[in-house]
Amino acid sequence: MDEELRDSFRSFCANIGLSMSAVISRLARQAVDTKTIPAEDPFYSAVNIRRLEKAVDDVRSGRAVLTEHELIDAD
Repeated sequence: MDEELRDSFRSFCANIGLSMSAVISRLARQAVDTKTIPAEDPFYSAVNIRRLEKAVDDVRSGRAVLTEHELIDAD
């Protein structure tokens, strides 16, 4: 970890009232318990990957058919 990041992280930890060691321990515990990176994008979660793999399998096997459509504008 470079010095600037370490100093910023130390300051962040102090602002939330925890030591760097305490925060890193909590992140490690969460990673081990959930088998994910705590700041991980949910798109890459195990649950979503299984859903995507099933969707691909459904398309390949003919159980699902993809159709083209116009993009929906989400105001």
